[in-house]
Amino acid sequence: WQVYGEEMIKFKSRELKEYCLGPTHEELICNLVKPQLTSYKQLPFNLYQIGKKFRDELRPQHGLIRTKEFIMKDAYSFHVDQQSLDLEYSKMKDIYLSIFSKLGLTVNCVVADSGEIGGGYSEEFITKSGIEVGHIFKLGDKYTKTLTVTYTDNLGKLGYPLMGCYGIGVSRLLAVIIEENYDDKGIKFPKSIAPFQYYIIPIGKSPK
Repeated sequence: WQVYGEEMIKFKSRELKEYCLGPTHEELICNLVKPQLTSYKQLPFNLYQIGKKFRDELRPQHGLIRTKEFIMKDAYSFHVDQQSLDLEYSKMKDIYLSIFSKLGLTVNCVVADSGEIGGGYSEEFITKSGIEVGHIFKLGDKYTKTLTVTYTDNLGKLGYPLMGCYGIGVSRLLAVIIEENYDDKGIKFPKSIAPFQYYIIPIGKSPK
């Protein structure tokens, strides 16, 4: 609430209570996990969702590329140590690269600024047209410490799980896929998402 900045859409109710439309969901996931997590034996795990997010973009542009309301696929992983987080981060990176490949996209993964989300390290997935289609983060204990999400380790001491965050911009994928897959006759969807595989053209006399 304090650090996200002007992209967070805030408003007040008639009772003057403050609300916001979620620009990202690390806090919600932590609040979901907090009452369920007790022991290190429950770690690691990875939760995912596909849902809407809202950001007050300064310059909404290019149709579905950058809008104030969009659909995103997220995953949030929780770990007992850095080694476990690094392993999951690497697996998620490979999985996302595989997804983009099946969608017919040429994607580069580059080190990025973690921005408002924060954390110690992040990478973006950028298409050859310079559009970000995904972003993955090593968040560390930034959110679990702030929201006191804890577990008991093998010595009976409390620890804060380390988090990873992994996002794909579902809404903007369609626009990017079309931009990279077309010819002079129109859109050439990759087989993995084409609405149909074959179009049958009858040959012979037309019915009367």
